[in-house]
Amino acid sequence: MPEKKSSSRSAKGRGSVQQRTIKNKNGKEYTYYTARVTVGHDPISGKQVQRTFTGKTQQEVVKKMIDAQNSVNQGEYVNPSKYTLAQYLRQWLEGKKDSVSINTYSTYKQRIDNHIIRIFGEKIKLSDISKIQVQKFVERLKKEGYSSKTIRSTHGVLCKALMDAERLEIIKRNPAEKCELPKVTHKEVKPFSDQEIASLLSLCSLYKNGDILLFIVLSGLRESECLGLCFDCVDFKNNCITIKRQLQKHGNDQIRIENTKNGKARKIVLAKSAMNILRARQSKQIRDRFKVGDQWQGWQNDTERAASYVFLADFGKPVTRDSLYMTAKRIGKKLGRPELTVHDLRHAYATICLQNGTDLKTVSESLGHSTIAITADIYAGVAEKMKRENADRLEKFITSFTNVS
Repeated sequence: MPEKKSSSRSAKGRGSVQQRTIKNKNGKEYTYYTARVTVGHDPISGKQVQRTFTGKTQQEVVKKMIDAQNSVNQGEYVNPSKYTLAQYLRQWLEGKKDSVSINTYSTYKQRIDNHIIRIFGEKIKLSDISKIQVQKFVERLKKEGYSSKTIRSTHGVLCKALMDAERLEIIKRNPAEKCELPKVTHKEVKPFSDQEIASLLSLCSLYKNGDILLFIVLSGLRESECLGLCFDCVDFKNNCITIKRQLQKHGNDQIRIENTKNGKARKIVLAKSAMNILRARQSKQIRDRFKVGDQWQGWQNDTERAASYVFLADFGKPVTRDSLYMTAKRIGKKLGRPELTVHDLRHAYATICLQNGTDLKTVSESLGHSTIAITADIYAGVAEKMKRENADRLEKFITSFTNVS
């Protein structure tokens, strides 16, 4: 309704309520009442937040003002934020930069930019997001073919951001809570046969950095954990290592992260053959260090030497994940498994352990899984074989008694 004429005065007895008169496009005058009231401060910008109340009568406006003031006094009032969802998420992400790991920040940013803002758009108000809209958002990700893991991760970022908005009283409640999400199913691995494992152990010795791949087979480490292993976490006396770091690739750089995937350090007792790989690497580093002299990176003092990566390339540079990938592909081709990846070697470790009687809990802890259920789901095929072998052993044991004459 275009404003043709405006008069503003305080209504009698109500100093904060204003009476306004405007004309519509037909020239007809229309009178209403309005009031602007401070209801708090924006928790993100810190600026004063004001609300404008309007009504056909001053009594209607006064009632709205009193209700709002009572809510403020009781701590129940929630500012109807002017932020769009996109604006809020970008500011929320900026605030997380110094409180989460580089990996986590990258995941948050990717989920927000590529999924949440892409689907919700730039204009929808934060306060307008409803439960049904969040559920439709999840359903759309399903239709677009994203995996259950990606959908749950994306929803998790949105839910966490809206949870903070609720805590800061930007919104009244979190609409992303209690959303129906797809169930994550872990892909069952193809077990390695005894012959494949024997060939794998032999092939690793034929290639540069093959000892790194062999160490993963013998330890079950993730690729990032193996490359992030430093000598200060190796206990040669007790044949064990402590896993508490990762070496992650970000763009063209490799960055050391001072925590594991689940944020918990874990200790693994290794076979002597695995420890021998570490000893050989330590000796090689000493030889290479003195061979190249000042061109070697690091080792300027005893502290740097102790914290040096176990697996290094020429001149003390970290081994790249790309180089390991190519070595794994060459070995996989010889093995008859052209699809072989570095991560598959971790599965080989689990297969060896389970088939040789290691209990599921110990294997799960060594792999760094958050629950035994994850390990059981992934290695269901191996577990099934173990069940059959156990049944055969039990039958053989019982028969040995029943056949006694």
